[in-house]
Amino acid sequence: MDNGDSEPVLDKNAKLRDLVIAFFNFSYRQLKKKFAISQNVILRDENGREKFKFDLIIMDYTSNERIGVWIKDWKRPVGIDVYTRFKRAISKTNLTMGFLFANRLASGIQSREKENIFLLHRGELISMLKKIGYWGGERRREIEELLVE
Repeated sequence: MDNGDSEPVLDKNAKLRDLVIAFFNFSYRQLKKKFAISQNVILRDENGREKFKFDLIIMDYTSNERIGVWIKDWKRPVGIDVYTRFKRAISKTNLTMGFLFANRLASGIQSREKENIFLLHRGELISMLKKIGYWGGERRREIEELLVE
């Protein structure tokens, strides 16, 4: 339990990557699924011609799904051009689904969300972590353990 002497690991200024990893770790553990998270992965298309870089690949061994994740920790909003490239990368590499996380999303981009592509901005991610009680000092040690690679 946190004694209040130090700041929580995850706060509104945390790196987006840390928030995303904590979210997936917590979610998969709550669902009691066997999973692995790989960082900075390069996948090729089915012909082996094109390479696509993913910030994270999540392998869900329970359902045998591979999930691609892009994390855009930018000051500017992520636009439709990035979404289009991400959608193409998911499709070309035969991933089951994809999550695109950004600090901000350009207006109109949410309407582009498809059944296997999910778009989340920092505020939504923080809200989700708060709703599930995964925020602040109460779970500091658990959060720190999840962020250690």
